[in-house]
Amino acid sequence: MPLPNGEDQNAYKNFVKWPKRRWAWEFLRRNPKFQAACKELDTLDEADAKKRKRKEIRIQFHLRFFKHAEERYGRGPQRPVFTPTAAWKVEEDKNTRDVTVKLEEAHCLVRFDVRPMLLTNSSFKYQFKQAKSAIELTMEDYLRRHPGQAAEKFSWKGSELPMIQLLRLLDMKAAGQTNKSEAYRKIFVPDDDELSNETAKKSFNAYKRAESIADHRYLALALYEGELPEQDPGKHDAS
Repeated sequence: MPLPNGEDQNAYKNFVKWPKRRWAWEFLRRNPKFQAACKELDTLDEADAKKRKRKEIRIQFHLRFFKHAEERYGRGPQRPVFTPTAAWKVEEDKNTRDVTVKLEEAHCLVRFDVRPMLLTNSSFKYQFKQAKSAIELTMEDYLRRHPGQAAEKFSWKGSELPMIQLLRLLDMKAAGQTNKSEAYRKIFVPDDDELSNETAKKSFNAYKRAESIADHRYLALALYEGELPEQDPGKHDAS
């Protein structure tokens, strides 16, 4: 299903009623990396290769189940389910398992051993305390590298209109509108006949924000106020 070209806000029906998870999906499906990965999947013919690629995509983009970028949000079980975590365990008929995991600078990998947890509750609490400390250290290190992130706490109240405007910016760019300032003027200040330096500056910031949401901040939308559906423990394995 082709995306709108961003020119007409009426093409985004009922956007004021979209749940946060839908906003997350709409931004993700405009992520160029996600789109490229899905297009690469479409070129594969061998079944096992397609299966491996689907797994790779859903892990990379925090999807519990694979969903193609060209698919609409959908209804019921067709809707995307986001998960910020991935877990691996040994298969039932084996004693060990080799796992290769690609970590990004915002990732933290923690290994748990359930054996001592079976013997004492204190081990359960201690391992989770260690995991919490490791995650907090990762956050501190990430913020040292990206100090601006600390000031970008996600706020949603009354955000439907500016969010649809950001989505339209991405669609106008994808449809071939190369003049960012003109696209910004059409969407944000349509009554202004001339482009100003201030408009150019605001357009740069708006595009930067829209692209950052499509790139990684969509996950904050998906997890906003606990809208993520309950996790199914039987389907946590990232294999």
